[in-house]
Amino acid sequence: MFERLPQGVREVNRRHFIRSISVLPFSLFSAPAQPSLTPTRKFTLCQNSSGVLISCDILGERIYYLQRDRTSRDYIIGCTAADGNPVWSATLPKGYYTSVAVRGSASVLVHRIGVGVEEYDSKGKRLGVTRVWTNNPFHALVGNLLVAARHDSNIEVLDTATLGRETSQRLSQYRSAIPPAPSQDFLAVEAISERDAVVINKASAAMRRVDVKSGASTAIQWDSPEIKRSLDTYAAKKQEAMASKGITNLNSISLPATGHDSSGSIYCLVSPYKLEAALVLMLSPTGKTMRRIWCVLPNRMQPEYTSPMRIFVSGTILLIIFTGGGVAAYSLTTGV
Repeated sequence: MFERLPQGVREVNRRHFIRSISVLPFSLFSAPAQPSLTPTRKFTLCQNSSGVLISCDILGERIYYLQRDRTSRDYIIGCTAADGNPVWSATLPKGYYTSVAVRGSASVLVHRIGVGVEEYDSKGKRLGVTRVWTNNPFHALVGNLLVAARHDSNIEVLDTATLGRETSQRLSQYRSAIPPAPSQDFLAVEAISERDAVVINKASAAMRRVDVKSGASTAIQWDSPEIKRSLDTYAAKKQEAMASKGITNLNSISLPATGHDSSGSIYCLVSPYKLEAALVLMLSPTGKTMRRIWCVLPNRMQPEYTSPMRIFVSGTILLIIFTGGGVAAYSLTTGV
């Protein structure tokens, strides 16, 4: 019998499928002038092969993650060092969870549908819960504010300063002017300062810088010809599918994985790509292309490396996180 999940859970748990079909087995771009970066190390976050990564965050040299076991249907939060060594993990109480974020104090915030935001300490011990009435997954922690981007172009903001001291909270809501997306899974939020975030529509590649404290926002005009070619390619594929098979609901993701660094630069993996030469763009906060980073991705036949979903940059190390929980690390001291 199929399990009927709440709407928010259905969206975040179909990431594995959406990202798999959005990648074509070829590249739009000519071969890089210099060899692509190969992983300096690979490891996995999920506890077993039936785990699906729902959400992850990074603080210092540690990765915090939320996974769902497809067999037991349990949700697990955990922490793994950037060198791949597990630090701790804990099975969450029965329920449906959408996202995880970590604060500077190393407390872990987990959104549970129908309950609110639960807080755990750095060892996985539950500290408390604040009721928040939303099914939308939170995408990022910007300063003290949890930010959720909605598919209807609104963003929701929750102040974490009073978590644990108030039994319930109301969300602030702003309109971000990002083009509507089929679901929240097509959106990313990158925290580039203590109060500014870049909201990215990964299907249309539209980007907007948002002041999460006031709601003021401005469009970011990227200059990358690679992103333009990606959009044109998927538009042509969609027209072809409509003309030949009458398919009208084909959705593709031009930027399947995004991230940022401490200076506010934005990183985007551009689809379609070849495993031996996947392009990660480094963009300035205004959208200017600052660097092209070519990476060799792990074999997609390995279930933990099926589809890229997140990018983290810590110093000179770039991490690409995959939906199966796989992590590939690259050194940025070499390359184009």
